[in-house]
Amino acid sequence: MSQPRHALSFRPGTPIYGIGVPGLAWRVERGSVRLDGNGTPGEARFASLALPGDIIGSEAMLFGTYAFAASALTECELSPWPEGAASARSGSLLRSLATAQRRAADLVALRGGEAVRRVIGLIRIMANSNDDAAQHVVLPTRQDIADITALRLETVSRIIKRLERDGMLQPVRIDGVHATRSFAVDFGRLAV
Repeated sequence: MSQPRHALSFRPGTPIYGIGVPGLAWRVERGSVRLDGNGTPGEARFASLALPGDIIGSEAMLFGTYAFAASALTECELSPWPEGAASARSGSLLRSLATAQRRAADLVALRGGEAVRRVIGLIRIMANSNDDAAQHVVLPTRQDIADITALRLETVSRIIKRLERDGMLQPVRIDGVHATRSFAVDFGRLAV
């Protein structure tokens, strides 16, 4: 990958960088990014989730190459870090590390317990990354939700449909986003 010095945009499902590849560290400006470690040959292993304000790929600054593969979960924009406008924010690295550590604990909690609570927990994480006061959320694909929550694809699909049927999620149209992935969230009713 060349060394860009400006923000880059990625469509959902697009690879951003791979394991063992040299590159820059990035700040997630908009959207969400999935990080995967090495799994069985030909299979990714979910490792983490990055949301706006997070810094990804910083291990390449230390070790020379990326330790994880990154791909866009939703439409996202990344800026090189520490270059660019984001570097002017004082304490940005410490804030990003603290946020990432809290999110890691939240993600671990999504891997056990009642299935519906896991999916709702991920919806809450995704919605909190969103500055939209109306609480609209763009969810990852059902398969990505299944990977993140350690559930089966069919289980995730049933839960999302149930949340829609019960009025907790209302599909909304957002330009450029597949209709089955964008929702208005009724957090008052989503408390299970």
